[in-house]
Amino acid sequence: MTTPTTLRLLLVEDNESDADVLLLELRRAGFDVRMSRVEDANAFIDALNRGADWDLIIADYNLPAFDGIQALEIYHRYTLDIPFFLVSGTVGEEVAVTAMKAGAHDYLIKDNLVRLGAAVRRELRDAQLRRESQREHQRFLESEQRFAEIFRNSPVPIMVTRFEDGTILDINQALTDLLGFEREDAIGRPTPRFGAWSSAQDRQAFVDEIIRTGRARTIERTIPAKDGRLVSIVVYFNVIELSGERRLVVTMLDITARKQAEETLRESEEHFRLLVESSNELILEVAMDGTVLYASPNHTTIVGRTPAEIVGRSAFEHVHPDDLPGVLAHFRTRDASGLFRNRFADGSWHWLEASGRAFQTHAGEQRGVIVSRDVTERIRAEDTRKRLEEQLRQAQKLEALGTLAGGIAHDFNNILTAIIAFTDLARMEIDRPSEVLAHLAEVRLAGDRARDLVKQILAFSRKQKHERQSTRLQDVLREALKLLRSTLPATIEIASRVDDAAPTVLADPSQVHQVVMNLGTNAAHAMRERPGRIDVELGVAEAGPALLERIPELTPGRYVRIIVSDTGGGIGPETLKRIFEPFFTTKAPGEGTGLGLAVCHGIMRDHDGAITVRSTPGQGTTFELFFPAHVQEPVAAKSASEEMPIGRGERLLVIDDEKAICASMKSILTRLGYRVAEYSDPVAAVEAFRAEPGSFDLVLTDLTMPRMTGIDVARAVLEARPGLPVLLTSGFSASWTPEAVRSLGIHDLVAKPVSLPMLALMLRDALDRHPRVDRAAR
Repeated sequence: MTTPTTLRLLLVEDNESDADVLLLELRRAGFDVRMSRVEDANAFIDALNRGADWDLIIADYNLPAFDGIQALEIYHRYTLDIPFFLVSGTVGEEVAVTAMKAGAHDYLIKDNLVRLGAAVRRELRDAQLRRESQREHQRFLESEQRFAEIFRNSPVPIMVTRFEDGTILDINQALTDLLGFEREDAIGRPTPRFGAWSSAQDRQAFVDEIIRTGRARTIERTIPAKDGRLVSIVVYFNVIELSGERRLVVTMLDITARKQAEETLRESEEHFRLLVESSNELILEVAMDGTVLYASPNHTTIVGRTPAEIVGRSAFEHVHPDDLPGVLAHFRTRDASGLFRNRFADGSWHWLEASGRAFQTHAGEQRGVIVSRDVTERIRAEDTRKRLEEQLRQAQKLEALGTLAGGIAHDFNNILTAIIAFTDLARMEIDRPSEVLAHLAEVRLAGDRARDLVKQILAFSRKQKHERQSTRLQDVLREALKLLRSTLPATIEIASRVDDAAPTVLADPSQVHQVVMNLGTNAAHAMRERPGRIDVELGVAEAGPALLERIPELTPGRYVRIIVSDTGGGIGPETLKRIFEPFFTTKAPGEGTGLGLAVCHGIMRDHDGAITVRSTPGQGTTFELFFPAHVQEPVAAKSASEEMPIGRGERLLVIDDEKAICASMKSILTRLGYRVAEYSDPVAAVEAFRAEPGSFDLVLTDLTMPRMTGIDVARAVLEARPGLPVLLTSGFSASWTPEAVRSLGIHDLVAKPVSLPMLALMLRDALDRHPRVDRAAR
C-alpha cells in the first residue's frame, strides 16, 4: 500500500456538499488533502496573500457574488505556477473554451469527476517539470555569467578555442599581459600559431586522447612571447559547453620563475653540501620512520662513528632509554627539538641539543632534517651553577637560623615553662577534676605552640625541591612575622598591614618565608640595639607605565606587593649599588657572610617577580617585593574532623623506640576500640609479627629507630603479609615524603606530633581501604 501524496488545496466554493464530493474524489485518487475553502473574492485574496505553499487551486465557475473567471484573473496577478482548475455544473463547450482561454489548466463537470485524480497528477507533474526546467535554465545562465566573469577578471591566463579545429575564440587580459599579444592578434588564429603545438595533427592527437579518456590533460611547454622571450608554462586543457557548443578551455600557469629557481637550486645544492661538510653541527636527514638517509661527515670526529655506520639505521638507536619516549613523541609531532642524552662510540653519554624540521622533496616524499650540537659542557656548567645556588641559599638559611637561635630558644623555653607549670598544677589539684582539665588544656595549648614553632623552623631550614603552587601570601607573611617576632629584641616594634582580598600567586611558600625572614633580620641588624620599627605591608600593585619605567624587569599586569621598611641607619649610594651581589656585606667579621640579599634576588627572579630597594642614610630602608598575581584560588586544606571514628576490635602492632610513646599510644588506641601490641624494639616486633602474620590488621611504626628503621620494618612485614596497611610516623625526615613511602607500598606517612582526631581518621581510612576478608571469621 502506497503512502498518500500530500496535496495542499485552496478551494473556491460556496457549496459545502460540492466541496465534500471534490474532497472524496481526490482522496479516492490517493491524495492526503489539506484543504482551505473560501467563498468570496476577499477571502481568496487573503489566502493568496498569506503566502501558503499551495499545490492546487480549484474554483467553482459560478458563485453568488463571485465567479471562477474572476478568481482566475486574481490568480494571474500573482504570477503563480500552480495548477488552476475550474469546475461547473453547467454543460457546454462554450463554457469550457472560455475557461481554457482565460488560462485555466483544466475544466471539469461536477457530475463527472472521474478524471479529476489523473488530471491533478498530470498538472502537478507538469508544474514540477516546469520549475525544474526554469531552475536548470537559471543555473545555466548563471554558470555562463560566472564563467564570463571569471574569464575576464582571472589573474590566470586563459584561452578559449574551438574544440574541432583549435581556432582561438577569445583570450583574457592575463594572457595578453603574459605573452604581449593583443586580443586582435589572437582571435581567429589557430593555436599552433602560439607554439603550443608543432602542427594541427599534433593538436588533433591530443584532443582525440581527451575524447577517449574523458579527462582533462596537462602538458608543459616553452613558447615565445611577442617580444621574443621564451616563457615556460604548464598548460591545463578542459572541455566545457558554452552556449550549447563544446569548447576547449586552455589555462596557463607561468613557471618561468620556477624553472629559473630550479636552476638556482641546483647551483646552491653544491654550496649547501660544502657548508654541511664544513659544519661543527651533527646533521642528519631522516625518513619519517626515523631511518637515517644522510649523515654529515663530521660524525666521525664528534661522535666517533662514520656516516656509513649511521646511514640506514635508526636515528634514535643510541638515545638514552630514559630520554627516548620524549624524543619519539617530539619526532611524531614533526618537532625534533629538545635536549637528550646520546651514547658516543666510546660508550660515554653526551647531552645533545637538537632542532629539526620536516620538509617535502621534489618527488613529494616527506623527510626530516635534525641538527644537533654537543652541549654536555654547558649542561654540566648549569648543573654546577644550580648546585652552588642551592648551597648559597642553604648557607643563608643556616646563617639566618643562627641569628634566630636566641629568640627561638627564648620562645621555646617560655612554652616549656608553661607545660611544666600547668603539669605541676594539675598534679597539685588531682582531687579537683575540673581544675585538672583546665590545666591540661593549657598544657595542650602550649604543646600546639611548640609544634607550630618546630614546623616553621623545619620549613625554613629544610633542603627540598622548590615547587611553585597557588599560594596566599597573606598566610605565609603572618607565619614569618610570628616567628620573627619571637626572635627580635623587645625594643623593635613590628607593624603589619595586610590586604586579605589580594589575589593568590604562584610561589614556593618556604622560599617566600625565607625572603621575609631575611629582610626582617637585616632590618633588625640595621637598628642594632636602638629602639626602632619594622613596617610590613601586603597589597596589590598594577604595573603601569610609571612602575615599568622604574622596574624594567616587570611586565604589564597585576602584582601582589610586599613592602618591608625599617627605621634603621639607611644605606649609602655606593653600598646600594652592590647590595644584591653574592658575598658583598657591610657586616663585621663574625656577623654574617652577606649571602642573604643575593639569595632573595635569586628567589624573586625565579618567581618571575622583582625586588627593589630604596634607602637614604639616616632615614631607613625600604624593600619592595613583586609577585605576579595568579587567578586560580588555592585549594583549601582539608582539616581533620574532631568527630573521631572508633575501632572495631582490630589488632594493631605499634612500634616506637620511645617507650613513653608506646605506652601512650597503647592507652589511646585501646580507648578508641582497638587491640594493641606495642614494642619499643623494632627487631623484636618484626619477630613477633613473623610468628603470627595473620593476627594483625595494621602496623603503626616510627621511621627513625636504632637497629632497624621504619622503612625496614615496613618491608619486612609486607614481605610476610603483602597488602597489609602500614602507617609510618616521623618527627622529621629530610628525604622521605608521603609520595616516596607510598611508592614502597606503605599506606601513608604521619607527621609527629599527630593529633588524636587525625590519627583516628588515618587509622580508619587505612583499615577501610585494606579490608580483611577473613576478619569476620576470627
